[in-house]
Amino acid sequence: MTPSFGVVRIRLLIHGKNHLADLIAGRYQLIEPLGQGGMAEVFLAEQSGPRGFVRQVVLKRMRAHLTKDKSFVLNFEDEARLAALLQHPNIVRTEDFGEHDGQLFMVLEHVHGDDLSCLARVTHGADQALPLNLVLQVGVDIADALEHAHKQVDSSGNPLQVVHRDVSPQNIMVTDKGQGKLLDFGIARASINQEQTKAKEVKGKIAYFSPEQARGGDLDGRCDQFALGGRTL
Repeated sequence: MTPSFGVVRIRLLIHGKNHLADLIAGRYQLIEPLGQGGMAEVFLAEQSGPRGFVRQVVLKRMRAHLTKDKSFVLNFEDEARLAALLQHPNIVRTEDFGEHDGQLFMVLEHVHGDDLSCLARVTHGADQALPLNLVLQVGVDIADALEHAHKQVDSSGNPLQVVHRDVSPQNIMVTDKGQGKLLDFGIARASINQEQTKAKEVKGKIAYFSPEQARGGDLDGRCDQFALGGRTL
């Protein structure tokens, strides 16, 4: 589970992690690293505002050495633009987008829970399986999230042709109350993207590919449904 803010504060005091004291855009205090990928690093952060307003968020920041790479910059912008359109209770909410010291960042809601891959490892290590009712509920939640994404249209009513392309356990959060939430549209395809995937270019985790995705073929929402079905069966 994600540690409470009090626990994080104590941990920082004990270990003296002052290198995380970055203040982003004057209102987001980095607290603790949560992970990193090829394009970005992710932190638990504290958002502050007037009159004592404080809350926890997750801040995703583009890696410094990629800020001069136009392709990566466009991809990060595309992710933020698409994520902002996807307002659904089963999709991790994107709340802010900005730039600080030349690095683009996104601010996401802080979900209290664990990703599905972590839960699966814990239960497997205990020689158990995830409860069937939890698996079914999360499956329904993520299916609802995908339907919402797949049905997105632009201001003229034209389909955005959104395909997540990375529906995997690592990108499915399960809240403390058992709700499933889809995250990370970092390699999603959409008609509004500035950076379009080249023909035969393959993106995603191979273990969860549909046959069409593995061949680098044209994709639609059925590719995501295939990946989700493989996680729940």
